[in-house]
Amino acid sequence: MHNNEKWKIITRFLSNECTDEERKQVSEWMAKDPELRKTIADLKQVWNIKETPIPADSLDRVWHSIRNQIEFDPVDTPRKEQPDYSKIIHWSKRYYGYVTKVYKYAAVFLLIILSSYFLSHGFTKFPWDSSPFTAKQEQYKTLTVENGQRIKITLSDGTRISLDSGSELKYPPTFGESRKVYLSGEAFFDVVHDPDRPFQVIANHARIQVLGTKFNIRAWQENPTVSVVVADGKVSLRQKDVEDKKTVIIRRGNKSELPRGKEPSMPVTVEVDQYLGWMKNEIRFKNASVNEVLAQLQRWYDFKYQVHDSLVLNQRVSVHIKKTNVDDVLQLISIITNTDIKKHGEKISIRQKISNNS
Repeated sequence: MHNNEKWKIITRFLSNECTDEERKQVSEWMAKDPELRKTIADLKQVWNIKETPIPADSLDRVWHSIRNQIEFDPVDTPRKEQPDYSKIIHWSKRYYGYVTKVYKYAAVFLLIILSSYFLSHGFTKFPWDSSPFTAKQEQYKTLTVENGQRIKITLSDGTRISLDSGSELKYPPTFGESRKVYLSGEAFFDVVHDPDRPFQVIANHARIQVLGTKFNIRAWQENPTVSVVVADGKVSLRQKDVEDKKTVIIRRGNKSELPRGKEPSMPVTVEVDQYLGWMKNEIRFKNASVNEVLAQLQRWYDFKYQVHDSLVLNQRVSVHIKKTNVDDVLQLISIITNTDIKKHGEKISIRQKISNNS
């Protein structure tokens, strides 16, 4: 339903002029959206308020309050495009003076409440305005997991996410008409089912979409391939910016990979637990570059490494690592890659072993 129609129904609901079917529909909307329920409750109070004159200086304070409650992102929204609230305040001072009619009083506060609601839900324009509104579409928070740490977070819809060391998640404080987050790194998602709002994850160059399921995404910057493994339910995977590119459906117990600029691989059956081991302090690499392995160890153990022979980074290895003593892990890597590894505090030096062949 278009937002204009939705708010017309809510207006009839507030004025007790709606049909029984519309009243039921509004109740369903409020049940699904706690913030909308609170907004409608506030509007009910405004609707029934007694007639009271409002001085212009009160309107001035109200408009300043609106401006202070609305946050703009200086990166996403250039200053020159922000709404000029000074003109609104000046207009309200000049023409309103004392407002004595109940409908005018309600109209002012209806605008205040709906302004906050629409901005927090990512609308680019109000239902009563045909021109684009220049506030940013959504205000995302950024959660960065420090090296050597691991974080679990529950989103506003109840979706639970486990994030590995060095990962970054961008998410809105409250979901509106859509559910979308951005991931760089590795995370396990337990998504709450909502058929009206599919859950989307943008991970580097990949777009993963679900209704409700459990799945793991590996999307590290050093690896040009995004990997998705589904533990329960199913998800779709495709390139994030190209609509007509191939999309694959990954079902429970299957895995698919999406290289940058290419199509996703056909899903294959895997041992899911092997790909979720990072949550139990272990991880498996299969035909991975030494660079990928060292990057993971750096996130887990929070050290910096220096490789004196770049060819070492391109070696391919298959290894199962358990997060124990860092020295034991480095010794294992040294044996697999035929390198000399020395630890100096938080710095690791890696050199190719010199052949003794004469």
